[in-house]
Amino acid sequence: MASIVLISNGICSAVMTVMFVALGSAADYGNFGRWLLLVLTVICWIFQYYMMAIRRPDQWLAAIVFYIITYISYGATLVFYTAVFPRLARYMPRVRKAREEDLKYGKIIQAEYDKIESSERSHVSSISTAHSNIGYLLTLVINHSVSCHFREIHLAITSLLLD
Repeated sequence: MASIVLISNGICSAVMTVMFVALGSAADYGNFGRWLLLVLTVICWIFQYYMMAIRRPDQWLAAIVFYIITYISYGATLVFYTAVFPRLARYMPRVRKAREEDLKYGKIIQAEYDKIESSERSHVSSISTAHSNIGYLLTLVINHSVSCHFREIHLAITSLLLD
């Protein structure tokens, strides 16, 4: 079992390395990164829910494939998600004012502007992390409630068949 997990993680790492080298610049430049983020997020969700279809030990190969796809898509979403922070910070009201008024008219120097932008990027990252954790908790609760519901249905069908 442990060797299957190691092989799966090795495959994930190899694919992500090639993928990030090939697509990594799309995260930082242009509008293509946000579409990749959306598509990869949907792929991750779909294959996480597909894991609920795994019921028997003989489905191990499908479980490994679902795991690999989910792991790779999740890792990629983190890359594209984090790449959005600088863009968001650049257009926050405080940073825009500092760039378009204060820096432009010499009220602050470039180093002060850079500090304001960096501070805003950290702020955006902190808020994003908090929302991400709340979202993770809600998703966990939904997944748990769905899986408990499936278990109740399975137990009801089993009891009907055995009676």
